[in-house]
Amino acid sequence: MFGLIEIVPLLFVGLILKLLVDSGQPPAPAPDPEAAFKKALAEYLAK
Repeated sequence: MFGLIEIVPLLFVGLILKLLVDSGQPPAPAPDPEAAFKKALAEYLAK
């Protein structure tokens, strides 16, 4: 069973990939969500 901390980053990555495919170009970098994702990823890997 996945916890919320594991699902949210996956949804975020899926959304970014969808936006990339739809627009055909990389979106402008967003430091805050990226930092939040890296923090969540680090917490997940620390388990």
